[in-house]
Amino acid sequence: MGFEIISNDQTAASGVTVPGSETTLKTMTFRNNAYNLIWVKAVIKVASTGTSTAQNVTLKVKPGVAATNSKSFVFVTKAAVDTDYIEIDHIARCRVTDDARVTITGAGADANTTVTCESMVVFGIY
Repeated sequence: MGFEIISNDQTAASGVTVPGSETTLKTMTFRNNAYNLIWVKAVIKVASTGTSTAQNVTLKVKPGVAATNSKSFVFVTKAAVDTDYIEIDHIARCRVTDDARVTITGAGADANTTVTCESMVVFGIY
């Protein structure tokens, strides 16, 4: 079994405030491929302020837009000045032209907490 890097995006995406509905943080489009699996790794920065709402936010990795391929990670934001970095990853089958993406959803919108996808690396596994 071997792998190769399909995309290595180390550019931080523009930060978004915690939304009340699913919002894409970063996307990478890949072509039809012969990989057995696609592996997506991302680093997410969550910056809270003293007026942030403490709530669960769902970070999702989607190697392909099909819901069956996604994996969710729940992170609790704080009502305090704080910055956290979270590394998330997921491996799934996806052989068609599609998108790999990282998304966020909050229980409710919070204009005082900013979430940024700092990097996203996509590997093809043979």
